[in-house]
Amino acid sequence: IWGYDRLLEMVDAHIELMMDELEAQGLLEDTVIIYTSDHGDGHASHQWNQKMTFYEEAVNVPFIISWKGRTRSGFIDEETLSSTGLDIFPTILRFAGVPITESLHGVDMAPGVLADPAGEKLPERSYVVSEITQAQSGNKGRMVVTRDFKYFLFEGGANREQLFDLEKDPGELQPVTHDPQYREQLLAHRGMLREWAARIGDTEFDPAGKFPALTD
Repeated sequence: IWGYDRLLEMVDAHIELMMDELEAQGLLEDTVIIYTSDHGDGHASHQWNQKMTFYEEAVNVPFIISWKGRTRSGFIDEETLSSTGLDIFPTILRFAGVPITESLHGVDMAPGVLADPAGEKLPERSYVVSEITQAQSGNKGRMVVTRDFKYFLFEGGANREQLFDLEKDPGELQPVTHDPQYREQLLAHRGMLREWAARIGDTEFDPAGKFPALTD
């Protein structure tokens, strides 16, 4: 952990160097800076020290957008469901003045961060989906996140379908997959995954044939 923290300090210092140089060259007000990451690390949470999981330690990554004089200073959005892998591309297109095609599955995040969005609002989004292919085993999985729940489904594994109540269990320690009180939520999240797969044409992962049988 000590070494990881030092790496974070190094990244922070180099971001400062970059921004100072942009300022010195008179480019800072013409530059949109987006800071994000492809994944986090387990740090022994869930007895895991790497990525390749859908736990928060691995998938909850920063998505910071800064444009001097244009974005909302110090604003932290804890309500919007975002997916950096999908949303960063249409957001960059928007800032670059390039039309956003309907074939993209992400959302333009600019209206949520601009100080003056000219009346634009972020579109409503009830869930986001992420995908994974585990490097050594090739095991594929999909994750659905809503405001209060996280659901994931893998092709294989002992506990390949999991549902967590993020409001009551933010540490994701007690899955409620087989709790009868959560049956409705389980089925709803299965439906969201089916809907998403159909919408984007996910030919690598058909969830319909992978749902474990339900028992009363």
